[in-house]
Amino acid sequence: MPTNHGLVCVVSARTGQIRTILADQGLLTAWRTAAAGALATHAMARPAAGPVAVFGTGEQARLQVEWLARLRPIDTVLVHGRSQDKAWSLCEELNALGHQARPALADEAATADMVVTTTPATAPVLQAGDVRAGAHVTGIGTDMPHKNELPVTRRRVDRPLRPSVASHPGRRTIPGRGT
Repeated sequence: MPTNHGLVCVVSARTGQIRTILADQGLLTAWRTAAAGALATHAMARPAAGPVAVFGTGEQARLQVEWLARLRPIDTVLVHGRSQDKAWSLCEELNALGHQARPALADEAATADMVVTTTPATAPVLQAGDVRAGAHVTGIGTDMPHKNELPVTRRRVDRPLRPSVASHPGRRTIPGRGT
């Protein structure tokens, strides 16, 4: 069963009637999420940041790497997932696209300069103590209250992203820069 569903409705601004429906099976949602995550990672990570790690082995993990690679060079991709077979499969896909990808244990993946978590986990998949100083972490799978792939931490964060308003949990803003 697909984990991402979606459609786009074109609605008349004049009448409010639906004019057309694009049943894209969530493709535009997946692309939008990947583009936003890649842009945030690129903008917030150090310019010379090297390896990227993805926690998760699904469509969003692949798309995050693909879209980030459009914005900056990626030398190494570390893939961590619950299933070694799925981690290897994602590495094969990424290697076919020209990336140097390999499976990694969670503590090794956490030491990358850029870490992207893309899971529906209800408990942390990344331990704050394993993340190196100066690394950037993007949490894609933190879009619902029950999804807790990132640990709660009181560590100092140089440039945090926070929800702009409670009614828009997927929208993030950089403090001091408006919504």
